[in-house]
Amino acid sequence: HVSRSVGAKPAPMSEGSEFKEQAKDLLAGTTAGLISKVVEYPFDTIKVRMQTNNKYTGVLQCARDMASKEGARVFYRGVAAPVAGAMLESSLMFWGYGAAARLLGGKNNLSLSGITLCGAISGIPMAIWLTPVEFLKCRLQASHTAKLYDGIYGCFQHTIKSQGPAVLFTGATATMMREVPGGAVYFASYEVISRALTPKGEQASTLTVIAGGGLAGFSFWAAVMPFDVIKSRMQTVVTDITPAQTAFPSPPSAPSSASSPSPSSSSSSLLATSSRGVSSTITKGLSSSSSPSSSSSSSSSASILGTARQIYAQRGISGFYVGITVTAPRAIISNAIVFVTYERIKSFLDAAWQ
Repeated sequence: HVSRSVGAKPAPMSEGSEFKEQAKDLLAGTTAGLISKVVEYPFDTIKVRMQTNNKYTGVLQCARDMASKEGARVFYRGVAAPVAGAMLESSLMFWGYGAAARLLGGKNNLSLSGITLCGAISGIPMAIWLTPVEFLKCRLQASHTAKLYDGIYGCFQHTIKSQGPAVLFTGATATMMREVPGGAVYFASYEVISRALTPKGEQASTLTVIAGGGLAGFSFWAAVMPFDVIKSRMQTVVTDITPAQTAFPSPPSAPSSASSPSPSSSSSSLLATSSRGVSSTITKGLSSSSSPSSSSSSSSSASILGTARQIYAQRGISGFYVGITVTAPRAIISNAIVFVTYERIKSFLDAAWQ
């Protein structure tokens, strides 16, 4: 047995006890994020490659092509940032959810609507952290942007130097639209399964935790996959390569010159769609038609809408679920690992640190 009792009444919590609970959530969540990311990262690389390259029609085709042309190491390209991101992401997720649940009276006493609310709250800090991490990750995973950098540090250094730190938050709104409702579905799914399969007053078995975690991961991606596809597109738009080298020119909200670069726009530069009102063109050497002033008027929602229209025009509704065949099994396995690891470590910490 690994989970805390279902239906138990929480004792009143002092300030010191609350600090301990938060520390336990952070420690257990960090370890869970580390282990799960190492296991599932190759699946994530395949997912991003499929989302950002139209030539792939299946998971095995994509994996074979990547391995034959780029070697086995390609599946872990850019893993450093996501591992660090997953550790902090998981710790923030469980910390945010646990803190919100305790504030509302303890998760074992919450209704389904209360659990859903706490899950949504947990998605806010996650989205803030994940946006720059996934920006770097996606640019190292997508075939048409990976060639521009020699590694995670090179990607970060080039991005900051040529475009400024604001570009790291490209896709922030899309990420928030993924994480907030996704967090609500995620924790609600887990708690529904845990409570349904666990007699009142008893602890959830390991199999129950695995089932709950697997369903939580699947439900998350089934609910928010379209936002993830949009985010990946927004974070991998470039203008310093020719249309023949990339399947994805700038979304409709960006200037038309991005899809047919002129000589003046062929310098080493990147076009990032706007996020939270940040100027969408953060680059050097672009033509006057794509200056920051002309593109900064595009809101984040317009950029998301423009990218969505582009995806629909290219692939139809199915375009918003590109990569789901690799994401679904990856999510089930990864999140089963997350919850089992979290619950085991949390139970250990509960016993050791009272």
